[in-house]
Amino acid sequence: MPILAGAKGGEAAFLLLRAAIPALSPGQLVVVDFSQMQICTASAIRELLVPMWKWLRESGCVGIVGNVDEVTLDEIRLVADTSKQPFICARLLKNNLKDPIVYGQLEEKMALTLRLVLDSGEADAKAVHQLARDNTQVTVWNNRLAALEDLGLLARRKVSKTKFYFPILKGMTYGH
Repeated sequence: MPILAGAKGGEAAFLLLRAAIPALSPGQLVVVDFSQMQICTASAIRELLVPMWKWLRESGCVGIVGNVDEVTLDEIRLVADTSKQPFICARLLKNNLKDPIVYGQLEEKMALTLRLVLDSGEADAKAVHQLARDNTQVTVWNNRLAALEDLGLLARRKVSKTKFYFPILKGMTYGH
């Protein structure tokens, strides 16, 4: 089983994975499967996943971490918190993603926004504003929804002038 350790190891893995991924299509989910990893350190994860997620977002795609064990999950949580880059982790079974959980600290109002959308399944800024029972302007909630989309946690569809946001994966929860 492979070992991925150190910043240099993470950089090398990022370059190899990036070269191995064929042309990307906007909206595509890219799963980085950790099922064969024996050991994976936080420094390697930082140098692999943080630039990978940035590259994927620039391509209009979303990264998912698949099949991590508990030890690697602890390392991913550490990287998510220190880099301010949340990661969606899920089990990959027969090409199906199961039990997706978002890890990484979000600012309090961003976390609330994410939870409200996760709970409702889909919402626009006005609905989130009403659900939050907050005096903040609707445009502020819209900005938070757009920021969560930029992080790869929410997707959006537009109906007339209204933007509706929904979780990138069904059944997704926020595990912090």
